Amino acid sequence: MARHDRATARKFDRDEGMAPKPEPRRMAQQLEELCFDALTKIPTAKVMDVVMQWAAKADIDPGDAESATRVMEATALAGLLTLFSPTLLGPSPLERYIRQRRADASWDERGALEALAKTEFHLLRFESLAAPQTFVLQDLASGERLYLHDENIPQSVMQVDVAAWLAPLSGDEFIAVGPLTPLDAKALAEGLSFLRPGKGLSNPRRCAAAVYRHVVRHGAPRIAGVNDLLDDAADGVYGLPDESEWDDLDRLAAAFTAQRRQQSSSEDNIRVARSMAGAVHLAHALSRSAISRHAGHAEFADSFAEVGFIMMETLDRRAAASHGGQDQSLAAMAEEIERAIAQDGAPESTRPLFESLRLRLIATRGARSGAAAEDDELARVLQRIQALRAKTLSQGCTEQEVLAAAEKVAELLDRYGLSLSEIEMRERPCEGVGVDTGRKRRAPIDDCAPAIGVFCDCKVLCGRPRGKHFLAFRTIWSAAVICPAC
Repeated sequence: MARHDRATARKFDRDEGMAPKPEPRRMAQQLEELCFDALTKIPTAKVMDVVMQWAAKADIDPGDAESATRVMEATALAGLLTLFSPTLLGPSPLERYIRQRRADASWDERGALEALAKTEFHLLRFESLAAPQTFVLQDLASGERLYLHDENIPQSVMQVDVAAWLAPLSGDEFIAVGPLTPLDAKALAEGLSFLRPGKGLSNPRRCAAAVYRHVVRHGAPRIAGVNDLLDDAADGVYGLPDESEWDDLDRLAAAFTAQRRQQSSSEDNIRVARSMAGAVHLAHALSRSAISRHAGHAEFADSFAEVGFIMMETLDRRAAASHGGQDQSLAAMAEEIERAIAQDGAPESTRPLFESLRLRLIATRGARSGAAAEDDELARVLQRIQALRAKTLSQGCTEQEVLAAAEKVAELLDRYGLSLSEIEMRERPCEGVGVDTGRKRRAPIDDCAPAIGVFCDCKVLCGRPRGKHFLAFRTIWSAAVICPAC
């Protein structure tokens, strides 16, 4: 009978949610996993809106390494605040997540979900060490003594004021959810402005928003073992890879950096950048420029941006010359940048960098007012290259003249992003052939001629009074002529 009563009591405890005190380390691990999973369900744009509002008046220098840490810290705090803040529809993202997750959660997970649902924002001061990995804190709003279990906080943190979200473990014992944020006197005063005598914080979530906004805009004390982990994270995310891990693009940026330090220039570096020109390489160069600037590596950021501009200039000239089989227009470059941001995790700051370089590229076109001007300039360049290539020893030129002409040809090819294969293609004669239709009026079959021209890479002209003309290389237009539709 006694055994039956104990079994019934244990069943009653499970049904009513009365479980034994959970082990702190296991509970902390579960809370961290659940919190991270809940954060992944929040749209990134919603978090970044909060970050942008906080950073609008912040003294953040894109070239400063510490600023990169502050941006990461702002993102973490904004995500945490968004997770606990009610929406226009009522429940907070965390409440909706708990409701969805509870249905198929295990008994162990349900305890962590219940603790997460009771998580509240606190202004705290570390007072002493109650036991290994257990700290005594004073709640600065209520004056109560709380116990915090955390195995990662060093004992040197005593008398430090922090802001934190605490989940109850049992009674007056708690586990921290998310990062602890050290506060200076002004940040603490900002939080205590929400204190109501005898009632604690009047609105904990608004208090958290005010404290976090102040920390992002004015900075926070760096406490070893508390919030200096973000510095290491910034180095891991925004830092440059080791030299042994550099790829061709990294080495090229390093060469441009060394070149700038020596106040010299190298045509070889520019030639390599032009040879690498492509939409994918461009996206990599600009994203690495943005990453380097966040990490405080301004010189490398400028070098990657310079490489990116040379690539953009090369692609733009190739598009103007109709060189290459792929779309190399500015619109195609913009599409690749957007794809890199959406799918490859490129920083959002890659977009404004591309826009600034795009405007710079358009400005360099100044003398070229339209397509006709571009064609005229290109024709003059091609004509000059052909004349230079005609200077050979067999034509009576000296060896020095031949070498000088070859160097000039290489310079023009590099400047305009051309290649000898394209020059040779343009030197080939273009021939045409007319097809007499035997009719004086248009017929439905005539609408097929443009499609045939596109398929056979020919230009199609309508002759008068009748007929069709196909203009292209002989081997190409011969295929168009035998088409039955013509």
